[in-house]
Amino acid sequence: MRGTTTADVVTIGHRKHALRMAAHASTRKPDKVRLLENGDEFFPRVLEVIAAARREILLETFILFEDEVGNALHAALIAAAKRGVEVDVTVDGYGSHALSRDFVDALTTGGVRLRVFDPSPQILGMRSRMFRRMHRKLLVVDGVHAFIGGINFAVDHLTDNGPRAKRDYAVELDGPAVAEIRAYMKATIADPGFSPGRRASRANAARVRLVIRDNRRHRDDIEIEYRRAIRAARREVIIANAYFFPGYRLLRALRAAARRGVRVVLLLQGQPDKPYTTFAARMLYRYLTSAGVRIYEYCERPFHGKVAVIDHDWATVGSSNLDPLSLSLNLEANIVVRDARFTAQLRERLLALIQRECRAIEPAELPPPTPLRAFAGFIVFHLLRRFPAWAGLLPAHTPTVALMEREDESTATRPARGPRRRWFTRALLALFLVVVAFLLYRQAQAVDWETVATTIAAYDGRALLLALGLAAASYLVYCGYDVLARRYAGHALATRRVIGIAFVSYAFNLNFGTLIGGAGFRLRLYARCGLPAATIARILGFSIATNWLGYVALAGGVLAARVVPIPSTWKLGADGLQALGFVLLVAAAGYLAVCAAFKERAWTVRGHEIRLPPVRLALAQLGLSAANWLTIAALLFVLLGEQTAYPLVLGVLLVSAIAGVLAHIPAGVGVIELVFLMLLGGTLPQHTIIAGLVVYRAVYYLAPLLAAVIVYVGLEASSRRTSQPADSDATR
Repeated sequence: MRGTTTADVVTIGHRKHALRMAAHASTRKPDKVRLLENGDEFFPRVLEVIAAARREILLETFILFEDEVGNALHAALIAAAKRGVEVDVTVDGYGSHALSRDFVDALTTGGVRLRVFDPSPQILGMRSRMFRRMHRKLLVVDGVHAFIGGINFAVDHLTDNGPRAKRDYAVELDGPAVAEIRAYMKATIADPGFSPGRRASRANAARVRLVIRDNRRHRDDIEIEYRRAIRAARREVIIANAYFFPGYRLLRALRAAARRGVRVVLLLQGQPDKPYTTFAARMLYRYLTSAGVRIYEYCERPFHGKVAVIDHDWATVGSSNLDPLSLSLNLEANIVVRDARFTAQLRERLLALIQRECRAIEPAELPPPTPLRAFAGFIVFHLLRRFPAWAGLLPAHTPTVALMEREDESTATRPARGPRRRWFTRALLALFLVVVAFLLYRQAQAVDWETVATTIAAYDGRALLLALGLAAASYLVYCGYDVLARRYAGHALATRRVIGIAFVSYAFNLNFGTLIGGAGFRLRLYARCGLPAATIARILGFSIATNWLGYVALAGGVLAARVVPIPSTWKLGADGLQALGFVLLVAAAGYLAVCAAFKERAWTVRGHEIRLPPVRLALAQLGLSAANWLTIAALLFVLLGEQTAYPLVLGVLLVSAIAGVLAHIPAGVGVIELVFLMLLGGTLPQHTIIAGLVVYRAVYYLAPLLAAVIVYVGLEASSRRTSQPADSDATR
């Protein structure tokens, strides 16, 4: 088992306290585990224990709302703090985004230390940083009582709250496990990114164990616990989970268990609070039921539980769903209980729920398989299989925890500076987002999606995966343009952010042209990071120069070598194009020579300073740009079935690129196809060329554009202006 231990906390200076707690725990009776179902059982018990607290209260929760439940907890925590109890509360900045200033001030004034995990700004009223959330629900009081589960502090966990009330579970612990949970919570207060070391051995005879998921050493501990228990199952597996969209290996373990005769039962949502989650889960039903897995949907109201029972002595309760967010991104905490009595109690509750309030999913009722569904299933399964690795590529940051303090009255009453300017900025942002949305809509309208889907479905799977890899490699190389430009322009933005901005700009540039993508998005995103207009202009100019430097060198070589057969109808002719090739080669060499000859030389043109890069930087420009064009040609070479010479494909690509620019058509729509058909029509069948270019559009233009929209939203959400206002208060 790879979980957390009290001893792990010595890494941040808690050795003495951890040893005292461990010694205290060893003298106590074994853990008592009490199941609490719904807020009706959970909230009264929590408030009772808090009211009796004498020394310490540690609380972590994803959601704390200002409603009947939140206000009752609010009053109990303040009362505890006023009688001398040390109270530490941590809430998630995304889940608990709506706490009012009065609510927070009452806590902090009353002596409660309130912390917000990754507080984030709202953009046009929308919450940001939706990934990598602190999703744990933990409470420890006086080092004696601990609570863990999936229940948030909100009124929608009470059954009398109507049809949208959520069904969920938590447990109360009393015993040695409390010390382990307390030590972990104290460590995360001291260091938000704390990740305990792994145990040397996976074997652990503890009756109750804490299992966490974080983004450092324990990325898959909870999923591993599930898979290990499922593989060891001999009689029965019952999993009740709100958001079910697990990884490929866990799905395969469930099917394998059912096929060897284990009774595998899934209790999932039928009336969800988020409809798209049920849509995703139902895509997996046929795959699971075909192996004998039994699926039930809870249809009375939203199901929010995250529990499981396996055989007679294994159970888990906690905050972790079985979906990509919980298994690959969020910070989660579960307990694993090896106890026949508790397992029997939880099993009895789940079976009663299945019998009274669930409907069985019959395989005969599922939609019949079709080629389109088979293709969608193929995509879904591979998405599931690869998601943990892909999730690591999402914008990440070191988690921060902000200690809330009472708002200073002088600050609170001082009028805000520049309200007109803020409203003007917001209006510009809204207009920019509307324009982006309109462009995306127009692009989507212009695409024949049925033809794209049919062509991709008919493609060889290995060739398609190789093409996707080459497309990703090309985008990564292109992002290197802006990384080089950072050195040239002299700014200090993080590499990760620079790559994100370059990726978004390139994807939009390919689909909508340089003015919108290459310039517009760079200007917007770099300005959001606090860079002045002059620096952004240097970045843009350097990146454009980098892109065309490699093109000029490669095109010069291809044309000079007469690689591309020129139609007789072209006025310039083969000799003319060869001469143009030599001119291009001289131009590329001349750029490098000028950079070497005029070190640190600057020219001023219409008030703008132009400074050539050092020759080493110029050589790096040439290398990166050439690598990008060569990679794009390799992508097309693969999609054309490798039925013609690679240099010929490279030459045709270079010719089509300049033709697309001269035509002033965004993405070169129609122009690239025309050039390829003209220059390769005598070498390849027409249908092969058209099919290859359709898939090329999909994997190199459309798919990255969809990803760029997501990355753009993330960049907008996390951007911070680094420059200070130019007034007398800037340094205060």
